[in-house]
Amino acid sequence: MTRYQQKDICVYVCYSQDLELRIFTPERLNPQVTEIVEPPLERPIKDVKDLLRRIRAIENLDEEVTVFLDAEEYMGKILYRDRVRNKVEEIRRDPKNHPLRNSLLKERLLPYQLDGIAFAVGQGRSIIADDMKFGKTIQGIGVAELLAQDADISKVLIICPASLKAQWRLERERFTHRSCQLVIRTAEERASLYDDSSFFTVCNYERESGSSFEKGQTRESGSSLEKGQMF
Repeated sequence: MTRYQQKDICVYVCYSQDLELRIFTPERLNPQVTEIVEPPLERPIKDVKDLLRRIRAIENLDEEVTVFLDAEEYMGKILYRDRVRNKVEEIRRDPKNHPLRNSLLKERLLPYQLDGIAFAVGQGRSIIADDMKFGKTIQGIGVAELLAQDADISKVLIICPASLKAQWRLERERFTHRSCQLVIRTAEERASLYDDSSFFTVCNYERESGSSFEKGQTRESGSSLEKGQMF
C-alpha cells in the first residue's frame, strides 16, 4: 500500500494537550518559499496575522497552501479574540462609566450586566448563571447585539421552554430593535423558518427535537439557551 504524501504546504491544528496551529511542508520546496515558511516551521504558531502574511507571500510565488477547515476555524477564533480583546478589557475596566451602558440597548444597563456581556463576548463561549431577576435575558440580548456590531453575526437562535417563547419576544422588543420570529408551526413548516431573515429565532427544544435544528442544518451564528444564558 502506498503511503499518502502531502504535496502542498498545509496549515493544520495539532490536537495535543493544548490546541496548536502548525504548518507542514513537503520535502522539496522552492528556496524562496523555504525562506518564508522556515521561521514558524518547528513551533506552534501564535501570530495568526503573521501567518496570513506568509501564506499570501507563498501564494504570490504560485505555490498552493492548504488550510484545513479546523485550522481555518481556529484561526478565525484567534483573530476574533484579538479584535475584541481591547474593547472587552476597556469595558470591564470600568463598566459603570462606559458609554455602552446607555447606547448598546434601548434600556440602560447596570454595571454588572455590561460587565457580564463583555465577559461572554471576550470568552467566545460562556454561561451567564446569575440568580433569578438579575438580568440574564438582557445580558443575552446584549451579547447578541455586541456580536452583531463587532463580529457581524446576522442570526441568533434562542432555545427556551415553550412557556417563555412569547416572553422572549416581548423582552426583545423592550431591549433592542432587532427582528424576531417564534417557531410555532407544524413540523413540515418549521424547517423553512430557519432560512428566514429574522435576527432572533425563538424555539423550544421539545418542539425542535428531530428537526433541522437538532440535525445541525440551521445557519444560526449565535445561540442562547435558557436558563442560564449560554453563548
